[in-house]
Amino acid sequence: MRHLKRGVKLGREREARRALLLHLASALILHEKIKTTEKKAKALIPQVEELVNLAKQNQKRKLLQKGLRKNVFLKLTEEIGKWYPGRKSGYLKVVPLYYRKGDDTKVFQVSFSTHEDVEIKKEGKVTQNAEDKSSAKKKK
Repeated sequence: MRHLKRGVKLGREREARRALLLHLASALILHEKIKTTEKKAKALIPQVEELVNLAKQNQKRKLLQKGLRKNVFLKLTEEIGKWYPGRKSGYLKVVPLYYRKGDDTKVFQVSFSTHEDVEIKKEGKVTQNAEDKSSAKKKK
């Protein structure tokens, strides 16, 4: 029975699955977006969010224990960890793209919802509303 068992097996043994998710997370951190299948994307999200949370809390020792390469570790601690000072989760966005031709599997793009996007959206609503009000007054 699978009572209280988390995660997806992805058709691999434990070590192969761990290596796959580590490499997917590394690629996502380095390139800031990747394309992958739905199951892999859903399995990847909690892992990357945990890494970002550790980077935000400046827990370098725990990050090194995860087995990240040096360039991935540096980008995570120096850049990505500082993007989301006010957030506790929700660092990634997953967008469905297309169905793969060979096996008709749905392909998703996993990317960081960057700090610039969040600030622009917040500022955009405020400035847009102010502009709409002023333009509405001018039209009358």
